[in-house]
Amino acid sequence: MNIHNVLFIVTLILQYKSYCSGLCRTTNDHKNHTCSGIRFNQIVLSLSTRLELLREKIYNCQETEIKEGILSYPKLQNLTISCGTINNIHKNAFLNFNNLQELNLSNNSLSTFLPNVFGSLGYLQTLNISQNNFKELTQFTFSGLNNLKKLIISNNKLTDFHPKVFDQIRNVQKMCLDHNEIDFLPVRLFTKLRKLQHLDLSNNYIESFGEVFVLAYNLRYLNLSFNVIKDIPLRAFQTTQLEILDLSNNKLEVIYEDGLQLKTLKELYLQINQIRLFEVGGLNMDSIPLQLLNVENNRLVFLEDDFVKTAKNLQTFKAIRNPWDCDCWYKMEAIRKQFLKSVLFHDDDEPLCVVGVIKDCKIGKPNLEYYYNIYSQQQNGQN
Repeated sequence: MNIHNVLFIVTLILQYKSYCSGLCRTTNDHKNHTCSGIRFNQIVLSLSTRLELLREKIYNCQETEIKEGILSYPKLQNLTISCGTINNIHKNAFLNFNNLQELNLSNNSLSTFLPNVFGSLGYLQTLNISQNNFKELTQFTFSGLNNLKKLIISNNKLTDFHPKVFDQIRNVQKMCLDHNEIDFLPVRLFTKLRKLQHLDLSNNYIESFGEVFVLAYNLRYLNLSFNVIKDIPLRAFQTTQLEILDLSNNKLEVIYEDGLQLKTLKELYLQINQIRLFEVGGLNMDSIPLQLLNVENNRLVFLEDDFVKTAKNLQTFKAIRNPWDCDCWYKMEAIRKQFLKSVLFHDDDEPLCVVGVIKDCKIGKPNLEYYYNIYSQQQNGQN
């Protein structure tokens, strides 16, 4: 071999080492390792580092699958593989990750998992499979994840669920299913999730949900915004412990007290709907814990006196862009003298009051169209 060939080979070796070292970083304590833009077999770590590593993050890895044995770190607790191109995970790919607590597979091209692919991850607490191509979840998708507490499936193409898909993850406390294509929720979908506290179903195509949340006893946060929900079923949340409920940006027209869990609710978001009646009067309690109510951009003309009297803890009330009857509005303010404008309107907007023809704020449903017509004329005049 002549001197030119030797120099060429040495140059390639130096370029390769520079390439790898430039795209991979290890912290001084050998606990964290991050790579970007290289193949799995180009990740070079010393034996001591492999034995001490706790967190591995791999981005843009130019791989299409995760094979068995390709990565092996006995103490690893946090693994991120976010490459955009991975569409297949072998059955025993995670066999050597017995201590893994967080697995992030977001931003890939995954659409399905082989049965029991997570079978060796008995200690896993967080699984993130957002930004993939999942359209359905089969019964055994999450088998083996008995200690899972957080599941993120946001930004996929989900439309179908097996009714028992979540039965294997009974300890889950937070679940994100937002930004999918869900239009139907099986009645028993969350039945086994007695520890579920946080559920995000926003930005889907859900029209109704029936008794889906009846057994969600510990549910405290529920986001159903940006769907196409037309009504709230009676006693839909009666057994929950809801503190925050977001139903904004839907197609709701009437709110009944039997449709809400007002005994625990602290924040209620109803803005940008078509609500014309807010019938939650006649409550059998001295006061409700509600602190924030947003009903902006609806079709409300009045609120019942009983609600105003019992919402003693209300601190933030956002109500602009409704065709309020002026007499009703001023009466409501009189009942609740602490409803100062500095509390009611944080953006200095005033309610657009429609001058009514009915005194004492006793408005029947047939009278609503009168207000809508005037409100429409006023809006058109402003434009």
